[in-house]
Amino acid sequence: CEQGIDVNKVHKEEIASAIAGLALAETKQDLIDFKKTLPAYIVEDASFIAAGKQRYEVIMAKAI
Repeated sequence: CEQGIDVNKVHKEEIASAIAGLALAETKQDLIDFKKTLPAYIVEDASFIAAGKQRYEVIMAKAI
């Protein structure tokens, strides 16, 4: 608080970066491994979950 850092803004930027990182996943295992590198507040974020599910569906569609 005393440093003038807007934690919500930082978290939003980190979440956006993590969502962008999902595009690099080419396999289901890539998604799993990427998720393991992220802090809980990102993994539990609704927008990250939605983007992860969407990327998963794209990956699985390519596998068929």
